[in-house]
Amino acid sequence: MLLTMSQKELNRVNVIRDVCERRLTQIEASSLLQLTRRHVQRLVNRYREQGESGLTSLRCGQPNQSHLTFLNVITQQISSCKPYDMT
Repeated sequence: MLLTMSQKELNRVNVIRDVCERRLTQIEASSLLQLTRRHVQRLVNRYREQGESGLTSLRCGQPNQSHLTFLNVITQQISSCKPYDMT
């Protein structure tokens, strides 16, 4: 399976791998990644369960919420329009 990762995600994988291999502590990793220690612990658990693919963004390929809201508003406006009677 081919994974597409951003540079930030690649860095995160390397740091979390170092934590799993006990080259870094979770506290050191949290400082490097600018995350809380608890979040690093969650990432370590996900890495152990799912591997590198567990650290990719779960929202990858999905539109963001503002785009969805915009599309919903436009769809509602279009559906409320009445056809123009040209007779």
